[in-house]
Amino acid sequence: MIACRPLVGQNGFGNEFLNVAKALVCCKELGARFIKPKWPAPYETLLTREFNERYLWRHRLRWLCYQLTHRCVEVDQPFCEKMVDGSIADGVRRYMAGQGISTRDNVMFRFSYFPQVRLLPGIGCVLHQIDYLQTVLLSKREIATEVDAMAKRFDGERLSVGVHIRRGDFLPEVPFGVKWPVGTGTMEEWCRRVPMEWYRHVCALLRNTFGGHVQFFLSSNGADPEVTDFEREFSCLRGVGGETRKPRDVVDLLTLARMDLLVASPSWFSLWALSFSGKPFCWYEPAFPPPEFLSVRQPCFSTLRAEAMPQELVKYGRRILAERHGG
Repeated sequence: MIACRPLVGQNGFGNEFLNVAKALVCCKELGARFIKPKWPAPYETLLTREFNERYLWRHRLRWLCYQLTHRCVEVDQPFCEKMVDGSIADGVRRYMAGQGISTRDNVMFRFSYFPQVRLLPGIGCVLHQIDYLQTVLLSKREIATEVDAMAKRFDGERLSVGVHIRRGDFLPEVPFGVKWPVGTGTMEEWCRRVPMEWYRHVCALLRNTFGGHVQFFLSSNGADPEVTDFEREFSCLRGVGGETRKPRDVVDLLTLARMDLLVASPSWFSLWALSFSGKPFCWYEPAFPPPEFLSVRQPCFSTLRAEAMPQELVKYGRRILAERHGG
C-alpha cells in the first residue's frame, strides 16, 4: 500500500502547503493513501474532516503495524532534482518503476521542505492540479464561508487589487531599485523584504490610472508602522490572517486569489495566490525568479520605477471596469 505524508510545522503556510500539495497530488494521481500531517495550531483541523477516511492512523493498531513494516522514501531536494521533470506524481512513478515498487508494496513517500538549498522544483510540479488544490482548501466549510463573507465587503463595480506584503523573518531589504544578488537559487537570494517604497509606487500608479474605480485588499504578516501607514494611505481592506485560533491566513490567500490584480511578494504565499488566481500580477523586478521557479500561467508586469502602468495592464483594468459598468 503506497502512502504519502507531508512534513509540516517548521514554516509559514505558503511553504507548508507546498509539501501538502505534493502529497495530495500524488495521492490523487497514484491512488495512494494520504497521511494527515502533524500540523500545529492553527492548522491542525484544516484537512481533518475532508480527509478523515484516508488517514492511516484513524485506527491506531493499523497505524502501528504500518509504522513497523513500511519502507520510507524521502521526497526531498535530491529526489526531486533526480526524478522530477514536470508532475511530482510522474517523478514518483519513475522512482517506483526504477526500484521495482508496485502499488501493493508497503511504502511511504515523505515530502519535505528544503529551506537552505536550491528551491526547485516549485509550484510547477503540481500546477496541473491547481484547481483541485484550491477545491481542497475551500472544502473546509468554515474557510469557504469566511472567503465569501470577505468578498461581500468589496464594491463589485470597482477594480480589486490584492497586495501581499511579506515581512516576518525575511532578510533585510535591499534599497529600492538595487539589483539583488542572483544566480545561486538559494533562500538567501530570494527571501528578502521588498522595499515598502515599491508597494507604494505600484499602488500609487494604479490609483492614478484608475482613480476612484480601484480598491485595495492588504494581506500581511507585518504590524510595523510602515505596513500600517500603507494600509491607511491606500484605504486598504485588511485581511484576517495572523490570528492563532484558526487558519485565517488561508482565508487571506483565497481572497487574494479572487482579486482582479495582484501585487506580489517573493513568497510561497504570493505564489499560491497567483497560481490559484490566474490573473495578471505585479512583481518586484530585482527579485524576479527564474521561469522554472515562477511556474504560473498569467501575465506578469515587473514594474519598478515606471512613470505609468504598462499599457497591457491599463487595457486589462479598463476592460474589467467596462464589463462591470455594462460598457
